[in-house]
Amino acid sequence: MKRLWRLFSLFLIIVLSGCTILNSGNQTPNMYIEMAQLTEEEENILQLSEPEEKCYLYDFYLDDTVKTIQINIYELIDEKWENTLGGETIEFEDSQGRAALILDNIGFQAYLQNEDEFILSAYYLEQTEELDYYMASVLTSLQERKEIVYEQEIPLAIQIKTTQDKIHSYNVDFFFKPKLYAQHDYEHVYAITILFSPRSYDDLTFHSKCLQKNEAISQR
Repeated sequence: MKRLWRLFSLFLIIVLSGCTILNSGNQTPNMYIEMAQLTEEEENILQLSEPEEKCYLYDFYLDDTVKTIQINIYELIDEKWENTLGGETIEFEDSQGRAALILDNIGFQAYLQNEDEFILSAYYLEQTEELDYYMASVLTSLQERKEIVYEQEIPLAIQIKTTQDKIHSYNVDFFFKPKLYAQHDYEHVYAITILFSPRSYDDLTFHSKCLQKNEAISQR
């Protein structure tokens, strides 16, 4: 956990060092999320992180109807993504912001930044000898600009943990084809997604609960 907080401190330094989230002159008609364009100074700060830690920064641009952002952590179970590690629905009404993902062997952290504050979501895996010492870990993350469509999940990262010698890694877009991962019988596969919505916090959380209830009924 100390490593994660250490990397968060580095992320905080990056933002406070004068990084301003501004849209470039390349206007596009669609809302989108993309990897943050860091200055050389910011890149150097990130190099201070330890090798086992991974940090990914994304800038996103929205319209003025956004009200909430939802971050979810999934685990692949029986050929399906299950929200076993929970998620976070956050009120967010700014037209632009920055997201940071921090990952290592003990868990995940996601930070959102708008003009006024940081918002934290943290998820810690059960620390077992199997996970920490004997499993290889491969992680793929979103690299290209991705259009934002309200209430459609965008996969940001997929992590595979396994004792197998050979690991097949796929683009994060294959999040929507979980059976592709399941066919390899990896011990653990995790996915992190982000979703933007014009719904209010209460409306979106109620909507999510209804979807989960309907899915459970359909599986009976």
